[in-house]
Amino acid sequence: MERRTLLRLAALAPVLLTGCAAAPASSALRFAPADSDKLTVYTSHPEKIRVPFIREFEDRTGIWVETVYGGTQEMLSRIESEAGSPQADVMFGGGVESLTAYTEYFEAYESTERRAITRREFASPEYLWTGFSALPLVFVYNTKLLDGGTAPQTWAELAEPQWRGKIGFCSPEVSGSCYTAISTAIQLYGEEWLAGFVENLNGTTLPQSNDIVPQVAAGAVMMGVTVESNAMLAIADGSDIGFLYPADGTSVVPDGVAILSGAKNLGNAKKFVDFVLGAEAQTYLMEGPGRRPVRDGLPELITPALSDIPKMDYDVALAAESRVEWMSLWQELFGEDGAQAASAAEDSI
Repeated sequence: MERRTLLRLAALAPVLLTGCAAAPASSALRFAPADSDKLTVYTSHPEKIRVPFIREFEDRTGIWVETVYGGTQEMLSRIESEAGSPQADVMFGGGVESLTAYTEYFEAYESTERRAITRREFASPEYLWTGFSALPLVFVYNTKLLDGGTAPQTWAELAEPQWRGKIGFCSPEVSGSCYTAISTAIQLYGEEWLAGFVENLNGTTLPQSNDIVPQVAAGAVMMGVTVESNAMLAIADGSDIGFLYPADGTSVVPDGVAILSGAKNLGNAKKFVDFVLGAEAQTYLMEGPGRRPVRDGLPELITPALSDIPKMDYDVALAAESRVEWMSLWQELFGEDGAQAASAAEDSI
């Protein structure tokens, strides 16, 4: 088989995405892999993220990767339930405030690539998780229904009554990015903000966060909250959407990668973490999925520059510590009938 590079993967991605995430790099390898050639990855990344990176890792290392995917909370709850006998080696994806709430189930690992990540918020100081991509949150809107001036400009506006029934959102019980969204606004405006926002959802949330942009583009809702790369990719595909950065400041929270405590394939898990943090993989993040890297020293391929985006001072530790409290408040405000089951959901991060 001709060896691929991640730069060539950018061109091959549309073909790759039609296949299965765990398709073999070599049929001979897949027929009878030794234990030393295995890795199990739990991931909340959508297909466009997980497939190219996992396939390339397989090709380069000869390691057989078994992939299990679902919503961030689904995967983390599964990790918790399997703590006595871990069934996976790596958690790949999920906002780091969600990962921080589950660090007791992770193994500390300082990657050989860690020194290229200097922003404090992009890596755990204890090396229990490391950021993979930086994810600004944006407001996405249907350009046939709104424009950059008539769409909501601030988090505060999302709790105002004129937006009732017009916002696309997923339950933060399922989606890591939607938990980041409510945590961002609560940190800015307090828990009272959540009551107005939940009222505006009008008793409806979407099954998964990947549904937000398509529903906005279809006009089923006027606007929604999503990660920047989802909006950029949809615009590149011709969707009738626009997006803006909230004027009162957005959060730029990375998703992460972490090794599970007691991982059966620890050496292979470390190789995977090193690979996804490497310069070539991080460059492909920008060229393929359109996400911002966590590494320093790479060319700026996405505009505006991160330094030019209005940002708030997002407290990851507070978001992790408050998760149970804020999820309980969400359930109280939304009602049990509206709680989204995580079992069938595939998260956007």
